[in-house]
Amino acid sequence: MKAVIIGYRRGPGKIYQGISLVRALGWDGSSDLTGWTVVARDRHGNVYEGRVLGRYGRGNVLRVRFSRNIPGQMLGVPADLSPATS
Repeated sequence: MKAVIIGYRRGPGKIYQGISLVRALGWDGSSDLTGWTVVARDRHGNVYEGRVLGRYGRGNVLRVRFSRNIPGQMLGVPADLSPATS
């Protein structure tokens, strides 16, 4: 499934850079994507992998914790969303 990184999780006075917000494209919201894997690549070839923590709000936005915090240049970059492999 395709996804787009849309930003960092935000609070009233703080930005949580460890948790990114990712919009799932083509997801109807009926299934639970918690635990799925998100893989994003930047233009230099660096690979960022993360896990879905849960939903964010009522739309198609998910909270994702990446193994390394993503830089601000990654906002708006497409990512791949796939089921977790155990």
